[in-house]
Amino acid sequence: MTHVKTADAFARLIDFCSGYGGTYNPGRPSLQLTNMVNKLKEARRALDQLMVARAQYDTAVNMRMQEFDKLPKLMASVMRFLESTGASAETLADARQYVKQVSGRSPRKKENGEATSDTVVPAVRSTLQLAYASKVDSFARLVQTVEAEPLYTPMESYLTTEALRRRLAVLRDLNQKVSLAKVVWSNALIGRDQVLYAQSTSMIETGRAVQRYVRAIFGLNSPQYAQVKSLKFVKN
Repeated sequence: MTHVKTADAFARLIDFCSGYGGTYNPGRPSLQLTNMVNKLKEARRALDQLMVARAQYDTAVNMRMQEFDKLPKLMASVMRFLESTGASAETLADARQYVKQVSGRSPRKKENGEATSDTVVPAVRSTLQLAYASKVDSFARLVQTVEAEPLYTPMESYLTTEALRRRLAVLRDLNQKVSLAKVVWSNALIGRDQVLYAQSTSMIETGRAVQRYVRAIFGLNSPQYAQVKSLKFVKN
């Protein structure tokens, strides 16, 4: 059962209880209609905030992926130029190692695959973040290597050390944006779970208590209880 369906079930519960008129008059404040309506508004607001946070995270992830997909080709070009300069074997060996560290299998499949659940922020996202940070570090080391090599003087604008530094700054910024967007999304998940599930006056606890109250005042075999007992309030 999805979180949105839980909110929809709670909205139906409010409609049923409103239809009972003055007969529905619980003494417990959280079961009163005004508080139930407020709880529903709070839950829908939390769900909307989560949806926005998820969209922003996905956008940040996609933008990062697009830029990092270009990195192996750029680093290969840097490597080919460096090889043409007559740089020392040691410098070339260092540079090849940095290129190899970045030119491995792209995390695209894993990142797309793990983006299907919004229940938790899986540990794999932390692994991906570290993988991208590692790529940035390898690229930074390559940039440092060519900066220290006097023979590295390309005429191609995109291969200059200044251009490579700008690219490095862009990649670091994209990593930071993904990290910040993930924090916002994670906090939105916590906020949703607090409203729907975790609080003593959460939506599911309130829904279950209302069902018990309706049963108590109308009876087990009453049509009123038949209306509300099929509504599901379970933790997803």
